[in-house]
Amino acid sequence: MGLTEEHDAFRAMVRAYVENEIDPHIDEWEAAEMMPLHQIFSDMAKLGMLGLEYEPEYGGQGAGHLYTVILAEEFGRCGNGSLPMALGVQVDMATPSLARFGTPEQKRTYLAPALAGDRVASITVSEPDAGSDVASIRTRARRDGDEWVINGSKTWITNAVQADWLCLLARTSDEGGYAGMSQIIVPTSAPGFSVSKKLDKLGMRASDTALLSFDDCRVPVANTIGETPKQVKISTKFVEVSQENTDELGFDWIVTPFNLNAGNTIFGSGGTVGSGVGRTNADFISPVAGAVIPGIPVAQN
Repeated sequence: MGLTEEHDAFRAMVRAYVENEIDPHIDEWEAAEMMPLHQIFSDMAKLGMLGLEYEPEYGGQGAGHLYTVILAEEFGRCGNGSLPMALGVQVDMATPSLARFGTPEQKRTYLAPALAGDRVASITVSEPDAGSDVASIRTRARRDGDEWVINGSKTWITNAVQADWLCLLARTSDEGGYAGMSQIIVPTSAPGFSVSKKLDKLGMRASDTALLSFDDCRVPVANTIGETPKQVKISTKFVEVSQENTDELGFDWIVTPFNLNAGNTIFGSGGTVGSGVGRTNADFISPVAGAVIPGIPVAQN
């Protein structure tokens, strides 16, 4: 399918929005090390830019994938990568598994407000001792009646300071690898959750990134996304969707300089998703020239 006049009109609208509503504020947001995500996402939703391929029943646009590609291309014109990164987390990482596997009640409570721009979402996977080696995460959710009791820590989490809810990946059984994991929706108002530290970065400073703590954090078991047989798919879905969207633009990986001392292994022990298995940050590929960038860490969530 080729581009239509509707696609061209959508591109013109997105480009005008970026030029008039985003670029003039970039320096201010970078200096403040924060940007008003609730306002930005709400404005974008009113213009039909959030949840392009999601179900209209929950506030999505029901559009084809070409609209997503156009949105990504035009936001790639931003004078800074902070907002494209935050937007990618909102619509392509924190919400896809909820949209695909969530119950109608979960979608009404969490997905619809995210697609309306009323709530900011974040994907919480990476850990201080595991990096983005998903199979090695240690954050655990123990069942206590109708609640999960969550303990652990997550780091390098994008949108975390402003997030209203988290799509948390945690161990819910003693099975090894992906089999013992579940994704759980954690409202940031839940008792036992805290933002331990807002992280200082070298670039994309307007995109808030944080270290999170879960100390006997309690959420309903009903907040679990999907059923046990689907856990493997759910735990890796955010990688699949993010990789698909960057591949559409000809990029291998998204690289962002936030901590020169990182050196984390990406999908190392037991990792089976993507082309970065067993490679460290120092080995990652430049999406522009295809050259190795020594010592520059990759964005993680």
